[in-house]
Amino acid sequence: MTSLHLYQRIYDILHLDLATEKHYLTEDNELATCRSISILSSNSQYLVYKFDNLPARMKLFPFFKNSNVGHMQMCDYVIFYYQNNKLSVFICNLKSKNFSNSNDQILNGYLFSKFITEMASYTLKISHIDTLVEFKGIHFTSQKGVKKTSTRPGKSIFKNEYSNGLKYTVLSCSSACNIDALSKM
Repeated sequence: MTSLHLYQRIYDILHLDLATEKHYLTEDNELATCRSISILSSNSQYLVYKFDNLPARMKLFPFFKNSNVGHMQMCDYVIFYYQNNKLSVFICNLKSKNFSNSNDQILNGYLFSKFITEMASYTLKISHIDTLVEFKGIHFTSQKGVKKTSTRPGKSIFKNEYSNGLKYTVLSCSSACNIDALSKM
């Protein structure tokens, strides 16, 4: 089994209601200054899912009580990107203000994405998932005072790392996101 099988299984098991327009990440809040990010890719094999504003009939974590301890926070988008027998999972958050909770949202998105990929690999009987999947966090922000990473060809921008090993970066909302290039970093 390859990461292409895993990519296809993720498509098969996730609700199509959660899939969104592939070329844009958007923030629904009309007061947000980080409203839209263009996704650039020459590859058609990527899936974009939005988990933070679900339809009323769906609950992302139906077994949890609602509370303010952080377990109900979720990143804005998860992109499953397949190319060259590698599955890159981008956990994305758009932030205009209140950057302080963005880390929790990215980390919860990572745990949720990891669960999705693990369940997909379990149904395919794949035992070596760690060699097939790479997770990366991306904070998009327009907030002043937050250090953003510049993207230079050939240099990895995923230099920051959470204690669980997830690498992440902070990018400006004013630029498009080339996921072909990010998958190689």
